[in-house]
Amino acid sequence: MNRARWVWLLLGMSFVPTAPLWAEEESSVPPSVFFSDEEVRLIQNEKAAHPHAFVREENRPLKLDSLLYFGPGKWTAWINGEAWTPATHKEVLQILSVTPQTLNFRLPARGAREAIDVVLRVGQSVDSVTGKVQTAGE
Repeated sequence: MNRARWVWLLLGMSFVPTAPLWAEEESSVPPSVFFSDEEVRLIQNEKAAHPHAFVREENRPLKLDSLLYFGPGKWTAWINGEAWTPATHKEVLQILSVTPQTLNFRLPARGAREAIDVVLRVGQSVDSVTGKVQTAGE
């Protein structure tokens, strides 16, 4: 082998890590494939500061944010920031009727609880577990 090849070989070997890249000091935060330790800590801090933002979707309260009514079959209801129209069909609820002031829907049965029919006005929310309706500010 000529001298230039030896130099390149030695240079290449100098960049080989002597310890595994993941062998950093122990952390109380479990390792993540997608996030750094600092990012995991930030996510955990946000979860602690805003616990309701990380509730499982099926347990989240349903809030009627806005209701645009132009006639039967011509409406848009904004529930938890998501637009629902007569063509929207999801398992989380079944819309039964809409008036200019109210949204009437059915929460499906969950566990021992039977299906619940709910009527909401704009600004009201319903606990999707208990079916209790709350007005903003309560």
